[in-house]
Amino acid sequence: MSSPSGDFAGAEEALAVCAALLPTEARIERVPSSTPGSAPDLLARLAGRGSRRMLLLGHVDTVIGHEAHGPLQRRGDRLLGPGTTDMKGGVVLALGTARALARAPELFAELALLLVTDEEWRTRQFVHARSFDEYDACLCFEAGERGPGGEEGVVVRRKAAGTLRALAVGRPAHSGSAPDQGANALLALAQTALTVAALHRPDGKIPTERAPLVSRPGFRARRAARH
Repeated sequence: MSSPSGDFAGAEEALAVCAALLPTEARIERVPSSTPGSAPDLLARLAGRGSRRMLLLGHVDTVIGHEAHGPLQRRGDRLLGPGTTDMKGGVVLALGTARALARAPELFAELALLLVTDEEWRTRQFVHARSFDEYDACLCFEAGERGPGGEEGVVVRRKAAGTLRALAVGRPAHSGSAPDQGANALLALAQTALTVAALHRPDGKIPTERAPLVSRPGFRARRAARH
């Protein structure tokens, strides 16, 4: 089903299917999303008899909108569809893993499955991180990668990420008669974006990626009074 980021009904429909595919022993709850206005996330827990705790992590929202969503297709032993790689195919694998482990409770103390609804457009801190601080492992079933010889591979670590915020405050001036008396905040931000983009070196000795992403203009009204 189609469930682009921000679509409440689509997320609810997708998570209803996920809940139906979970092991019957799972305790399911809906917890608040990191992003206000998003459908609640789904958290399922399984109790075991072992000594370790593991989290299975995924998301049901996609960058593909309703208008671009096509039907699921089968080609040989492959299922193809919008959002399959990122990451509904991975969610299916996570559900299958939970079902398999439910039949072997001696392998774990607790198994948790967290499916979020806002991965593609989250702008706030991930609210669930501290809930799983004491877990022994976390597996995310988003797509793997191809190796040097084209073989299928599993991603075992990810690069770190950070957000740089730049604020530019201009100086107002009449754009027609006295533009040189002002300072253009938009041009300053444009230059900053170019500087950041120039630091993009994915093939360097220490690979780094830089991508200017979002610009939000703000306006301050100022009133000048004469005495």
